[in-house]
Amino acid sequence: MLNILRERETGKLPNWKERITERSVESEISTDGGVVVSKLRALQYEFTSKFNIVMGQMPDSDVSAYSYLSRGGYIYLTEQNCEFFKLFMGNDEDCEHIEYDIIGCIKSKKVEELDERVKDQIKEGMYSLANNPRTKFEESIIENRLTELFGTGSGKTEEALQSLITMVNEMQSLKCTSEGQRVIFEMVTKALDKCRDKVTEEYRTYMSLYRDEEAVEGFLKSLENKKSK
Repeated sequence: MLNILRERETGKLPNWKERITERSVESEISTDGGVVVSKLRALQYEFTSKFNIVMGQMPDSDVSAYSYLSRGGYIYLTEQNCEFFKLFMGNDEDCEHIEYDIIGCIKSKKVEELDERVKDQIKEGMYSLANNPRTKFEESIIENRLTELFGTGSGKTEEALQSLITMVNEMQSLKCTSEGQRVIFEMVTKALDKCRDKVTEEYRTYMSLYRDEEAVEGFLKSLENKKSK
């Protein structure tokens, strides 16, 4: 919190490995005694509120994320944990650009409007908590929260499928009486056959990569190489 406070007041970027004290920060931002203490209280309140918004309630309980995090007392945080906290602490709720408004998008349930890079930073930040045993945030807790925020990753696929089903059903509900209509149905059938073949191919690729991170990375790199040629 002291690093974040100092950055806000002086613009000095945090060095998470540097040991700083209330007194040293006080000397940098004010000549009035007690200023850091009062600002820290306000910052702690802000952090608690934003952390609870980002992380939500603990699964199957009414325990807030901050209560869960702080239940063991003092915690040693990793540099990645600190960068994650800085990410959403530096986010103003009156942010003009919705694609960067983490707190606003989560509160309004519009996380799909966030910039893709910001989404990745949120995911990486949450997993950094799971990678720090001192936080007690198990990977299952993180995955549950990410599913709440971003879904399972198949939402757009389902929308595309439902759109196709709706169109085909609507065509089938109408009488096919002319040669032209029959030709169109044949064209649609051929298109669906090609679509099925392509989806089958992607399905097999997906299933072979499922939960194999190294294979996923290799597959993505091969796609990037194809695009660059």
